[in-house]
Amino acid sequence: MRFTGMKITARVWAVAAGMVLLAACMKSPEEQYTAYMDSGTSYVEAEDYANATLQFRNAARVNPNVAEPQYQLAKTYIQEKKVREAFLAIQEAVKIDPNHTDSNLLMAQLLSRLGNQEEV
Repeated sequence: MRFTGMKITARVWAVAAGMVLLAACMKSPEEQYTAYMDSGTSYVEAEDYANATLQFRNAARVNPNVAEPQYQLAKTYIQEKKVREAFLAIQEAVKIDPNHTDSNLLMAQLLSRLGNQEEV
């Protein structure tokens, strides 16, 4: 059973590494954005949150006017139990797009957990 899991993890790593290389070679920002987001998602699935964080930051750098990378970054920080960083990322997501439903919901959940914004 463990061998099968190792095969799947190796496959996820290979796909993620390929996406990173592909993103570096692409010319259009839209293609780079998509590759970074896909790579970040693959890293999250592999529970490699440090690399997922890097990929979501890259996506946010390439397309700073989209809330989704900040939202995904916040979710990744939560997995790492970095609540302050998660809150800052989700604040940025809501600032970019006040109508991003998932970001607003996550911010409300974080605020509820913390009691109020001052504790972040």
